[in-house]
Amino acid sequence: MKYTEIVNVKYISSELSESDEGEDAVDDPRKCLVVLTLPWRSKEVNELFDRLDAIKKGVMERYRRKRGANSGRDYPPDIPEFALTDFVSSGKVTDNGVHPTY
Repeated sequence: MKYTEIVNVKYISSELSESDEGEDAVDDPRKCLVVLTLPWRSKEVNELFDRLDAIKKGVMERYRRKRGANSGRDYPPDIPEFALTDFVSSGKVTDNGVHPTY
């Protein structure tokens, strides 16, 4: 199965807990999580995780989520080519200029 190897924590966006202060907290008492985007993750993989999130919608709604900055986390050294944005075999550079290290 193509996606089996990427459905694990190495490929899931990081989430940080945010303070429960501010006007958002007044309107919505749920805890807020800031999702840090993995800039090296391909559109195909992002869409897969969006579909998986939609399946788990009930669980996901326990928290407010908002998009944060890009994560500084490097991609795994054993990443399959389809999971990396604009994979360039000579140097593995992503289209957003990120030059991950191993």
